[in-house]
Amino acid sequence: EAMEAMRKHRSMNPRRTPEVVNSDAWRAAEMPASGGHCTARGLARLFGHLASAEAPHVLAPATLAEATAKWATVSGQAWGGGLSLEPLGPKLTPQGYGHAGLGGSFGFADPEGGLGFGFTLNKLRQSGTDDIAVELAKVCYTCLLKAEVS
Repeated sequence: EAMEAMRKHRSMNPRRTPEVVNSDAWRAAEMPASGGHCTARGLARLFGHLASAEAPHVLAPATLAEATAKWATVSGQAWGGGLSLEPLGPKLTPQGYGHAGLGGSFGFADPEGGLGFGFTLNKLRQSGTDDIAVELAKVCYTCLLKAEVS
C-alpha cells in the first residue's frame, strides 16, 4: 500500500532542470533532501565541523556514527546513512564522508586530515555530473601533502 502511494505521487516532484532549480520559487521552497543552498565556504565550514573532534558539534556522535557506517555499495561507491564514504577514494580519504549535489557541488569531511571541503556553483548547469569538484579536491590534497613534506 505504501509503495503504491509512493508510485502515485512520485510524478508530483518537479523535474530538476536548470530553469526550475535556479528559480526563486525553488530556492524559497526549502525542500528536504533537495533544496540545500549555501556558499562553498559555508559547506566547507559545515564539513569542517563534522571532521573535527572539537566543538561545535553539529550532529550527536551516535548520529554521525550511524550516518558514516557502511550500509551499501552502489556502482562501486560505498554509502553510509545518506553520505558517500571515501569520497576521494581509500588512499586520500579512507575515513572521509560527504555528498555531491545536483549540478556539480560537492562537500566532504576528512576527520583523519582534519579537513572540510566545499565546492558550489552559482547556477546549476545542464551537465548533471561534473568531476571538477573532485579534481579540485585532489589538487588541494596534493598541495597539502607537498606542504607536509617541506
